[in-house]
Amino acid sequence: MPYRLRAFIFLCTLAASLPLTGVASESCADAFAELVAQYEAAVAQPRGSEDYVMALFAVENDTFDALERCPDDPHLWTLIGESEVALGRLQMAIVYARKVVALAPEYWRGYAVLGGALISNKDYAEGLMHLQRAAEMRPDNLTLKMNLCSAYAVAGENAKAASVCDEVIAKDTGRLRELAMAIKEGLK
Repeated sequence: MPYRLRAFIFLCTLAASLPLTGVASESCADAFAELVAQYEAAVAQPRGSEDYVMALFAVENDTFDALERCPDDPHLWTLIGESEVALGRLQMAIVYARKVVALAPEYWRGYAVLGGALISNKDYAEGLMHLQRAAEMRPDNLTLKMNLCSAYAVAGENAKAASVCDEVIAKDTGRLRELAMAIKEGLK
């Protein structure tokens, strides 16, 4: 049996085995809040474990159900993109994040997910452009700055990485500071 056919059969079987939890909320905002809680529980599972993957597939399935009621909700599309990144399906994450940017160009998180997925996919120039845009929209978001610092380092833009890392080091006293210091040390 050809590999693609086996993969298709596997995915169909997997999808059929997912629990039908659904999201019962009436409003898009309530559905999003429920799905975020479901997503956070999913990514709290050991990364790559069967529980992790199954929980993320359930989030994806329930989010698509919510999108039937709220097809233009950028928050839901962002959640799908984040789920795809967590599953390592970068091309799909990029597609969904581009949809978010098109639906809501003022929503910083769409740019952050798009930038992160593009960086992970080794498209550094475009990925950095989107992460920079997100950071401009949310200049006080240190987690976003940390992602930008890391992305610059991965892309080999050491001077920019050091500069953004310095911002994080100056403003944070916890884990992000430690990460920024480690990245900066690795640039030497």
